[in-house]
Amino acid sequence: MRGFALAALALVGLAFAWTPVSERIDLAILDAETSFLRKFAPRPAPNDIIVIGVDDASFKLIPEPLGLWHEPLARVLVKVAGAKPRAIGLDVTLPDRSGEAMRPGLDRVLMTGLVAAKQNGPVVVSLTVDSRTRAAKPIHTPFLAVLREEGLGLGLLARDADGVVRRFSLSMPTDDSSFPTLVGRLCRAVSKTCDDGYIDFALGQPFRYVPFHEVLHSTDPTYLEKLFKGRIVLVGETQRFTDRIDVPVNLAGWEPASRSSPGVVAHAAALRTALHGNPAQDAGRPLLLVMVTVCALLLLVRDWRIGLASLVLAVIALAAGGTLALRSGLVLEIAPALFTLALAWASRTAYEAWSERRERQRLRTAFAGYVSPGVLRAILKGQITPGHKGERRDLAFIFADLRGSTAMTAQTTPEEAVALLNRFHEVISRAIHRHDGMLDNIRGDGVMAVFGAPKALADPAASAWAAAQDMFRGLERLNSDLAREGRPPLAMGVGLAAGPAVIGHVGARDRFNYTAIGDATNVAAKLQGEAKRLGMRVVTAVRFEEEGVEPLGPIAIDGHEAVEAWGWR
Repeated sequence: MRGFALAALALVGLAFAWTPVSERIDLAILDAETSFLRKFAPRPAPNDIIVIGVDDASFKLIPEPLGLWHEPLARVLVKVAGAKPRAIGLDVTLPDRSGEAMRPGLDRVLMTGLVAAKQNGPVVVSLTVDSRTRAAKPIHTPFLAVLREEGLGLGLLARDADGVVRRFSLSMPTDDSSFPTLVGRLCRAVSKTCDDGYIDFALGQPFRYVPFHEVLHSTDPTYLEKLFKGRIVLVGETQRFTDRIDVPVNLAGWEPASRSSPGVVAHAAALRTALHGNPAQDAGRPLLLVMVTVCALLLLVRDWRIGLASLVLAVIALAAGGTLALRSGLVLEIAPALFTLALAWASRTAYEAWSERRERQRLRTAFAGYVSPGVLRAILKGQITPGHKGERRDLAFIFADLRGSTAMTAQTTPEEAVALLNRFHEVISRAIHRHDGMLDNIRGDGVMAVFGAPKALADPAASAWAAAQDMFRGLERLNSDLAREGRPPLAMGVGLAAGPAVIGHVGARDRFNYTAIGDATNVAAKLQGEAKRLGMRVVTAVRFEEEGVEPLGPIAIDGHEAVEAWGWR
């Protein structure tokens, strides 16, 4: 049964992994792990990538629209090529048509810049993909002739379900095969080992950038060589509201911290990871199955306190393990494991609550006739436990005795006598319990009741008096029934006293009673005998201002000083 429950729980946790909720939770956890590693455990990397940013200032200083930046772009390419960079990547869209109609010679100028860049080393231009047709936007044929296929790369980065870029690919599938991305083409142009996967945002320092217009107007070759020599130069837009990508960590060092990064910086982070990092990979479903199965074992922990502690420790272990795994190049799906943990703990807690309720109901059914309802409730609530120390309280006591029971027993069969006594005790016990009394014990034809324990009462004596009156009303109804049956009526005498007493367990370790001990107990028992002697229904050591209650004066009690008493006929 337990094995079936564990298997079912593990399967539910595994199924949760395929839900959008699980995916979103895992992405949020991954971002938290990435931010933690970035802040507390960054990894060093060569400062070999620099960004030339087409920023807001550049647009203000260059009057032509971006589609006619043939001459500015060509001049920048010539200057960058002269500084001997390792490679150049253009994350800008080249014109798809000739600019000669706007200004003669524009196409030749840009081609000159592209040729100069290619003569220096690898040059890769980003191909923009139309979001509607999913086809690459065309580039003017003469520019394609200069670049050739090895100079083109898809300017795409994978976005997760929440629109955030966390991973990259070296190539993208096409209708017939695949085509390299901008990052893939650049990486393979300068390195023999390139891997794709998750972008390592904890790798290296934030990227440095140089404004496009600064390079355009620079006349100091030495300064440009210091910036670009031996580095990979990426040219792209760095405006505040154009070509932005949501990422876990924005590595644009010139911007305030935010989740919105320039697209060219995201490409730079992916390229740095491909060149110098260890791109993390998904752990896979087999490991996920192991994780949810282990988490399902929480179902076996019976004590809720140990279960809660185990739950907290497991969550901490998963968080730490996920972060360490990411550091080592593995992305764990933690959400299904967390879901399984929560479900296991909730299921175990619900089962224990149901079992405890069932056990309480069983005890209530089994022992309801052996102890008073108030005592049973206190036991079930844990308010009365073995070894409970005695507690001093002001209590009231009733001793009631059925008169003439000896003669009644002699005149009837034992079975009839027991049946009649049970009817008598049913009336008495209902009256006592109705007024929150505890039926301490039944002694054949007599009872002892305690008021004020285990349930504390504001006025125990008043409750005992009300119960005594209720007992006689119930006895009158019982006598009416007996008269209709042709049986003689029953008579009863009651003794009542109140005072300080100790309530608790009395007896041996393996057999004890929850009872009260005090002087008032003995007084009530003696007054019950006086009630029989005086022919009173009730003799009480507590004065009650009610009709029919008369003073009896001091009554001598064996072994006790005289007690001031009142009687009720």
